[in-house]
Amino acid sequence: MEWFPMSALLPAHTTPPPAPRWLVLLVLTLVVTAAHLWLLAPDTVRVPRPLVLRVRWIGSAHITPSPASVSASVSAPAPKTAAAPAPAEQPFPVHTQARHEPPRSASPKRSRLSRASGTALAEASTAEPEAAASARVAGGASFASAAAALPPPAGSLAVPEPILLPPAVTLHYRVTSTRRGEVEQGESIFTWSPAGTRYSATWELTLPLGARSQTSEGALQAGGLAPERYGYRRGSERAAHFDPEGRRVRFSANTPDAPWQPGMQDRLSTVLQLAALLAGAPARYPAGSSIRLPTAGATRASDDLWQVIGEETLDVNGQPIPCTHLRRDPVGQYDDGIDLWLAPSRDYLPARWLITRFNGDTVDQKLDAR
Repeated sequence: MEWFPMSALLPAHTTPPPAPRWLVLLVLTLVVTAAHLWLLAPDTVRVPRPLVLRVRWIGSAHITPSPASVSASVSAPAPKTAAAPAPAEQPFPVHTQARHEPPRSASPKRSRLSRASGTALAEASTAEPEAAASARVAGGASFASAAAALPPPAGSLAVPEPILLPPAVTLHYRVTSTRRGEVEQGESIFTWSPAGTRYSATWELTLPLGARSQTSEGALQAGGLAPERYGYRRGSERAAHFDPEGRRVRFSANTPDAPWQPGMQDRLSTVLQLAALLAGAPARYPAGSSIRLPTAGATRASDDLWQVIGEETLDVNGQPIPCTHLRRDPVGQYDDGIDLWLAPSRDYLPARWLITRFNGDTVDQKLDAR
């Protein structure tokens, strides 16, 4: 049996015949033509392609597009510039701008804005040395306010004349108060505590309808007392803070600052300063003379003038006590009048302290010899 070859069943040629040469040239021509047309066509008809970073140089500055506008597939090295100090970390972006401020004056004195009212306190253009400043008193007498605290001699509280401070003491007073025609009885306690170059003083008044108190703290200087903080409490406390360097007195009662003056006192330290002045040179203050003391309360300051009324004798529990009577008239429509009887036998501390309110109410405190 003769085998029939399978190749006989296949076509004679299994591969397609080569394309004519003219057809190959035609296809190549069409491809090149399409490429040129695509390159020359407008951008709007082109297929989107990755953005290219363009940097335009202007002098030494460079412009870099926002990172959001640059494709992630494009990376271009940024021009090298001097590295600026890294800003402090902020909770949110902060844009800063250089400010051109005029040079500040070399003078240490300038206007300070009041926190409460927004008004400026005019300061002196030249500062008078504190040691040379003086407060004028009767007969041409004056006392200097030292720039630095002067420790008293060992075992004594005396400072240079004409100031002589009393030693530490606690005094008790019987109080008679009139309020809208009604009379109240109470008591008060005065405490004076000097220690080295510092001092503290308190005056606590107790009445059936309530209590009130005064406190004074500060330094002892060559001119006497230099208060730093004064407090008045009747329910809530109001305070005055003395700032000699800033030449102002600040109040906690949301009132404007007051100018500080050399030798300035508060409502409580005034009593002790007057006692020190009279104890140091009693002959300088005869009847008819006056003592001027700038004074700050809890809400405002005033230039107080104390008139020396003269010598009077008080009866304290059946015992006669000679005193020097001083009076300060009200400063303003709603201010209080104050009368002091300073006893030489008690280091010129008050044997009686009478406060007369603008509406006629009174608070009369008399020494209780215990």
